[in-house]
Amino acid sequence: MLLVLVLGLIGAATGTYLWFKPVAKISSMETEISIPANELFTAFETDEATANDQYLNKVIEVTGIIKEVKKSEIGLPVAIFETDDLIFGVMCEFETKEGAAEIEAGQLLTIKGVCTGKLLDVVLNRCELIN
Repeated sequence: MLLVLVLGLIGAATGTYLWFKPVAKISSMETEISIPANELFTAFETDEATANDQYLNKVIEVTGIIKEVKKSEIGLPVAIFETDDLIFGVMCEFETKEGAAEIEAGQLLTIKGVCTGKLLDVVLNRCELIN
């Protein structure tokens, strides 16, 4: 019984450590791929399985024209790049408000984030404005 209790405490301590472990800032992570927004979107539209193998969970810098800027459900900035598709694009969800306040539709920008795949838009999380 004592062994089960000790193992339970070790498991709880490990879980607590992993839950509260700080996440590295995107600025400190090395860019794995730089790609135009339209090319990234087209890759997912053409062959989503292959695009997932190439881009999923990788740090990507995306460059293109911003189509729309809005706020997420929790009030953080979201920028959507234009693509050849009239409705969908590449959506970049920022992790902080700093640095994203000056983003406006029509700007040519580069944004760095982690690709989490395609829902309707191709989604990048934890984004940061590069220029």
